[in-house]
Amino acid sequence: MTPQQAEKIANEFKCRASKSGDMMTNDRSGKNIGETCKTYLKEWLNERLYGRCKTFTSKYTEKGLQTEEDGITLIAVNRNKFYKKNTERKENEWIIGECDIYSKDESLVIDNKSSYELSTFPMWETDLKSKANITQVKCYAGLWNAENALVCFTLNNMKAEQLDTQLEQMDYYKRKENERNGIQEGATDLELARFVNERIFTKEKFEIYRSSQFPALKDFEFIEIPETKRYKEFSVEIKQDEIEAIYQRVEDCRKILKELLLQH
Repeated sequence: MTPQQAEKIANEFKCRASKSGDMMTNDRSGKNIGETCKTYLKEWLNERLYGRCKTFTSKYTEKGLQTEEDGITLIAVNRNKFYKKNTERKENEWIIGECDIYSKDESLVIDNKSSYELSTFPMWETDLKSKANITQVKCYAGLWNAENALVCFTLNNMKAEQLDTQLEQMDYYKRKENERNGIQEGATDLELARFVNERIFTKEKFEIYRSSQFPALKDFEFIEIPETKRYKEFSVEIKQDEIEAIYQRVEDCRKILKELLLQH
């Protein structure tokens, strides 16, 4: 590959906002680009050159996608605003991204972090800030030219499709475990109730599962978590020089990409 070809490919690199936290990592000295960033760049090259995209899906990402609208509703209720899901993907010379909410009247971008369960929701945290979340929402602010930015954490009921599948899997593995011990039964009503309890936070939804999955279990205590307790937010100050630093890192990454291509 010639230097001109390598430079052309490297200059095509634009960072996805969701990966900007990885891109902005440094080594332990804090002066040089870190290994996490370099790994991201190599993944980008594999996709660009060979059409092989690293994919990552899990029960956590599945829930996040399925409860997007619920999260937006929870944000709107707690902020006493009308919001709708943003469906526009924007890009400039350096970054690409799609924020969850853009409120033109407030000059505001919002990124929603939908927690998988109560244990992963920052119920008791006073400092919600993480560098990756801050960098991501700054990218959105740059793309939408917004003056304000929020990172919101929401705790939403798991959708029936996902929860029903997980209940079936849990019962299957419990049945296999019991068979090894000579017991011909699956999960108990109490085990099913506890499983649902970890994934459902409103009484109305829990009672649906009580009636269908463990109707004989009458004394299980379900404690509803109100909407105000299932929502946390923190604002991110938007400074143009910090957004420019993200753009500069993209330029630095393009130089590394060129070097990697010439070594290939």
